[in-house]
Amino acid sequence: MSRTVKILAALLTLSVALNLLVGGMILGRWLQGPHGMKGEHAVLRQGGDRPQGKRPRDFVERFVASAPEEMRPYMREALEGRREEAQAHRSEVQEARRAVGTALAAEPFDRAAAGAALERLRTVTAEGQRRLHEVVLQAYEAAPPEVRAKAAARQWRERGEKGEPQGR
Repeated sequence: MSRTVKILAALLTLSVALNLLVGGMILGRWLQGPHGMKGEHAVLRQGGDRPQGKRPRDFVERFVASAPEEMRPYMREALEGRREEAQAHRSEVQEARRAVGTALAAEPFDRAAAGAALERLRTVTAEGQRRLHEVVLQAYEAAPPEVRAKAAARQWRERGEKGEPQGR
C-alpha cells in the first residue's frame, strides 16, 4: 500500500469514528430529553401516562402527569380551558425572573430595586400556586370518595410521612 492510501484509510477511519461518536451523543440526548432522566422524566418513568423518556409538551401536561394515576382524568377536567391562562402565567414568571436577574446584576447594585424585583417574583409565584391549588380542589371535589382517599394518601399524606416534601 502506498503512503497516500494509508493516510486516506486512516483519515476515513477517523472520520467514521467521529461520526459514530457524534451520532451516539445526539441519539442519547434525544432519547433522554433535555434534562436527562431526572425530574419530570422520573415521574413519567414511575407510571406516568406517556412512554418512558417522553417529556410532556407543556406545564399543564407535566402537572397532570405528576398527579396520582387515578386523579389524572379529574385533573385534566379541572384544567380544561386553562392552558392559555397557564402559559400566560408562565410567561409572567419568566419575566419576573429576568427582572430579578437584571436587578441583581445591575451596577451599581440597587438593593431597593433588587428587593422590589424579588417581591414581584414572590407575588407572581404565589398567585400561580393559588391557581394550582384551586385546580387541585376542583379535581378532588369532582372525584369519587374512594379515588380521593387513595390519591390523597399517595400524593399528600404518605409522602409527608416518609420525610419527603408534602404536595407538589
